[in-house]
Order: sequence, then structure tokens, then C-alpha cells
Amino acid sequence: MVKSMCSTGTKKQQQPKSAANKSPKFIVVITNLLQAALKVEGNGAWLALGISKDDIMGNDTVLECRFPKKGKGSVGLSHNLRVTNEPLPEATQMLLKDSYTEERDGRALCGAEWMLDNTMLEAKEKKLMHRITSGKYNLLFAFGELDKALKKKSHEIVGDGAPWRSIEQTRFCNHCTAQIVDE
Repeated sequence: MVKSMCSTGTKKQQQPKSAANKSPKFIVVITNLLQAALKVEGNGAWLALGISKDDIMGNDTVLECRFPKKGKGSVGLSHNLRVTNEPLPEATQMLLKDSYTEERDGRALCGAEWMLDNTMLEAKEKKLMHRITSGKYNLLFAFGELDKALKKKSHEIVGDGAPWRSIEQTRFCNHCTAQIVDE
């Protein structure tokens, strides 16, 4: 999903305790390239990567992927307002390049190259996007089902469907310095 992310090694997602001994419904691997895989059932599924200054959802920049059971999937940016995500169509069009969704071997995959410089956005959407190249951020991963109208159903708050969060914070940069890579 984020090709411009600098990190060393593999970041792990903290999973809900109830999921510790079960086969996961999805897999998230974050290295210099983030990939997520999810099994699509029912009307379809969605997954979202929230980039947050804290470790709870709300006031987050979000990269989300939708996988309808029929038709073409989508990748977009949104702003998490705690209980809803406000789509950011201008940011999606200007900042995401080469986005894709696909199903392969029974798994749904998505990704995009994210241009991290949001200075060219209009003020309305710019204020809803974190300047993720400054500082460290927590990664929050949520997922759920699509309803019959292909709108996102809310994710669970507790249990197997609850959001996961990164154990370590992550930095994002266009051109990572050796100091950042060596952290």
C-alpha cells in the first residue's frame, strides 16, 4: 500500500487476544512495501490502514481498499472521524498513483504508490490529511464487510474483528536519511 514508507525489518500488528490462536482472516506485512491480503466473502470486504498520532481511531489519515464481490475494487484516502471515514476524492486522485485491487489464489490484494507531499491539495482536504513525513505514527488496521449497497459496515470494537494497532511507531519519508533507516 505505501511504497514510500521507510522502515527496517518487519513491523508486527498487535492482534486481539481472542485471535491469538486462530487462523487469521487476513495477513498484513509491513516492510518497505506494505501488503495486505483478505478473503472476500458475502457482498465484499474492505480494509483500512489508519495513520494516527495516538493508538486509537479518530483524527487519522486512512488508506482504504474496497473489494466488492462483483465488479471493480477501489483504493482511496479518507479521514477517520472516530465513527465514520470522510472520503478525500481530491487527495486520492492527486496523491495515489498506480493503485490496484485484485483477487489471486482466493485472496484480495491492494496497493498504491502514495505521493507524500500534500502541499498542493485544496485547504478543505489538506486540513484532513496528516503531514505524515513529520514525526512518527501509529498504524491502525481495520477491516470489515460491505453491505448490499457496497458501503462499509462498521468493524467490530472487540474480538476477532476489532482493529489492530502497530506495536512500534513508523516514520514515512520520500528520501529516508541513513539516521532514520538505522533507528
